[in-house]
Amino acid sequence: MSKSGHPLRSVLLVTVSTLGILVLAFALYFLLFMLIERVVGRGEYNFVSMLRGGFGILFLLAGVLVERTHFPSWFKAAFLATAVAVFSITMSILLYETPILSMGVIIVAGIIALIYLVLGKKEWVYYYGIILSIAATLFYIR
Repeated sequence: MSKSGHPLRSVLLVTVSTLGILVLAFALYFLLFMLIERVVGRGEYNFVSMLRGGFGILFLLAGVLVERTHFPSWFKAAFLATAVAVFSITMSILLYETPILSMGVIIVAGIIALIYLVLGKKEWVYYYGIILSIAATLFYIR
């Protein structure tokens, strides 16, 4: 059982936190996009692919770093799940012209995340968060 108490409490905390962090992540992406658009100039969108890919990779790295902190397990699980979702979504959008590769990125990211959790002997809330994020990402991209 999670150190955060009752299992239902952990499920609710991870679910709500994952959705909240996901909203904040894409709000941050939007702000970065708008900032760069103003600096580069309207109509010039050559930077979008690099921004999107870089944001996904950096957010995934942030998820791994947050996972190593002393925050409660439910928060670390939610942040890591969000990081995997942001990475999967940004990369699959970059690969939208090849749907098989797009789905492949999501599935591979999920498998690698699950292997990371198994090797790290993480609590069940981490697995729940990753499964939730991959399911949501597959639903979003479908």
